[in-house]
Amino acid sequence: MAATSWYRVGSVALTNGSKTVTGTGTAFTSNVIAGDLFFAPDGKIYEIDIVTSDTVLQLYSVYGGTTASAQAYGIVRNFTANSQSQVAANMLALQQKYNSTLDQFDSFMTSPNSTFTYSGVAKATLAALASACANALDRITTAAQTIAGQVTFNQNVGIASTIPAWAGDKALQLPWGAISSGYEYSLNVATVAYRDNASWRYQVTGQPATLYRAINGAHSWFTAPSGTAGNAISFTQSMTLNASSQLLLNTTSAPAYSSVMRMNGGLEIHNSQQLNVVPANANPFEFVNRAGGGFDFYTTGATLGARLDSSGALLLGTASNGANARLVSYGNFALFQDGTYTGYLGKASTLVSGGAASDLALRSDTNLVLCAGGFNEGARLDTNRNLLVGISSGSQHTIRKSVTSNAGNATLFVNGDVETSLAVYGVSGGSVGNAANAAVKVNRDATTLRSINAHGTINASGADYAEYEQADAQSVGLLKKGDLVGRTAEGKLTHLFDSAVTFGIKSTDPCLVGGDVWADENVIGKRPDAPQLNLPAYEGPADPGEKPEAPADATETEQGESDFDVRLAKWEADSAAYRAAKSQHESECEQSRAAHQIELDSYEKALAAFLEKLEAARQTVDRIAYAGRVPVNVPSDATWAVGDYLVPVKRKGRIVAEFVSPDKVSFDQYRRAVGQVFGIYQDGRPFVAVKTI
Repeated sequence: MAATSWYRVGSVALTNGSKTVTGTGTAFTSNVIAGDLFFAPDGKIYEIDIVTSDTVLQLYSVYGGTTASAQAYGIVRNFTANSQSQVAANMLALQQKYNSTLDQFDSFMTSPNSTFTYSGVAKATLAALASACANALDRITTAAQTIAGQVTFNQNVGIASTIPAWAGDKALQLPWGAISSGYEYSLNVATVAYRDNASWRYQVTGQPATLYRAINGAHSWFTAPSGTAGNAISFTQSMTLNASSQLLLNTTSAPAYSSVMRMNGGLEIHNSQQLNVVPANANPFEFVNRAGGGFDFYTTGATLGARLDSSGALLLGTASNGANARLVSYGNFALFQDGTYTGYLGKASTLVSGGAASDLALRSDTNLVLCAGGFNEGARLDTNRNLLVGISSGSQHTIRKSVTSNAGNATLFVNGDVETSLAVYGVSGGSVGNAANAAVKVNRDATTLRSINAHGTINASGADYAEYEQADAQSVGLLKKGDLVGRTAEGKLTHLFDSAVTFGIKSTDPCLVGGDVWADENVIGKRPDAPQLNLPAYEGPADPGEKPEAPADATETEQGESDFDVRLAKWEADSAAYRAAKSQHESECEQSRAAHQIELDSYEKALAAFLEKLEAARQTVDRIAYAGRVPVNVPSDATWAVGDYLVPVKRKGRIVAEFVSPDKVSFDQYRRAVGQVFGIYQDGRPFVAVKTI
């Protein structure tokens, strides 16, 4: 019987739901037998049922993996579900060879015309025996003979071969092999070897020797390299089928539990459902077919490394489908878990609210972190949905790159097809300006004092350039967009004509505004930052999963109870440690939530105070147009025409506009005029071009 080995020649094609395996470049007939183990591309093990031809196999069960061709595979050869039947087949072949040898011997000794029989029961005399021997010798040397009865030889027998110096065994010697027996209830079959009492010796020089031995219900196979005729042979016991039906490869040590096969430093299968890989350090990696479906993988002793359960979930370091470090496939997504924290990869329609089935989603129960260059964090999407690049915390989307500020070092490029559309550089100009709300706020380079370099035009919907100016205390809140305003001797805005030294128009829709410093941090302070809830990470022991299963049957219980007790005790200790650590972690999380709520309450109060201060500061300033066009408020009885000049006059103490045509305006009126009507605004008011001086 050949040693168990792998067969991987060629490739195979398989169809989901089919038992047929079609090979390309394979030779199944001479290398594979029914009962061998087929390691399929889907990572599962199937039993071979029928070898149809060199290129076709039939599995015992249907293939459960994905339909595919040109796939790698592996077959453990010369292994059957019933090892005794294989040995019986080998013994039958040996018996047939033995019978063939006897048939050749019988043909040599007998013929239809010459017989040698002795059926008498009386004692023969020496003379009679001599006569009979002479008669037999004459018949043997002159013609073929037939022996009709039993023949007993008290010495070794050689067939077409010189008999070596056998001692201790009785042997039937063939040209390059022998059948012998030297111990009670034993049988040896050897090639190019003979036995000299306690030693086996080479029959010829330069040929390797083999030996098969059957004794006490066990079968053993031995091999030896080539040697010199007459020298002692040092056989290596390569394979044993012991009386307990355990098949041992390259070892004579049988395991304590019921095994079907054991290979020294390699493969071990027992109870028809457990596969062990036993390394030299005697710490086996166990592959167990679970009674409830699926497989368990044990690393050392009672430590569970992984489980492939009956639902198709791959659980890493746990037996529980809700514990730590697991990779589970649910058809639409894969799940990765460590303790209470879970990550998902799969269809967006399954993982994201409103997601499309055609989209791929990556989801995390906590922060989603990207790393590059080892363990260095590059970016994260936190639980508040803030995208943070180059920074690990923040209350808004943030892109950060560590560069020297105010030195023209870029932190962000936005490109079109070829050219750069937007470039952002590292600066440290102090702040992003006014604290009032805006769509975009830009800092400045502390060296050049520039905020924006524009290669093209800057377009806006507004029609005038304005500047913020401080209002006089009597006029705060009284100046409306489009009103004519005055400036006091102190340079503050007023609505009273007698207090005014110069005049202007309050802007309605500016495209550019200067003097925007009324709400700088040095005036009203810094807007408070919202506190972030950062729960402590769980760093305790992992969930040990489900309680270990007791051995399935009486035999296994007797042999595996000690191992089960070890696993059970470890599980109970690990479970207690896990519960204590989880309780402590939840307590720490509650403390973090309570502290965050206190910070949040304080933040909301500080924000309300800041916004109140900001609004108070805003009420003290107004935007005054210095160029461009603005709509102007006029008395209801005023008449005007395009081209008229707006001259400030007094009415009921306030400043109002008087319209003077170009052909009637005096020099003093022109000097005091704030603008000239260029058109009609969309609401019917005069649209005035601002006169700066």
